[in-house]
Amino acid sequence: MPAVTVAQAAAALGVSTDTVRRRVQRGQLQESRDARGRLLVDLTGIAAIGPLPASAAAAEIAHLREQIENLQLELATRREEAQQAAQAQTELRRLVSQAQVLQAHLAGISLDSGEGGAVVAVRRPGFFGRIFRAP
Repeated sequence: MPAVTVAQAAAALGVSTDTVRRRVQRGQLQESRDARGRLLVDLTGIAAIGPLPASAAAAEIAHLREQIENLQLELATRREEAQQAAQAQTELRRLVSQAQVLQAHLAGISLDSGEGGAVVAVRRPGFFGRIFRAP
């Protein structure tokens, strides 16, 4: 049988592509590369390899379950970090808003509530003219 791609070998063996790659690494399957550098698998003598033994399959299932558990824990951690980042962002926005109000107050700009509770500056006539008047 000619060399086939990893996906074709996995389909022929009834296993995942990761399992095919592991078998190649263990030396259970012969490998080669095509002109593009893709991994090819030689399925000659594949009947001797056969499916995974029950103990190996059970070990792989246990390994995959452990990976799932680890990924679920990591996902929970990432969600918590995202929630904390959102809270920090909200607090930063609040502080920036307070700083802007204080800065406006110090500059003598009066502030009014606009639509939706937004704070808007109310310009006093001639205020900016005094600041930017040429000497």
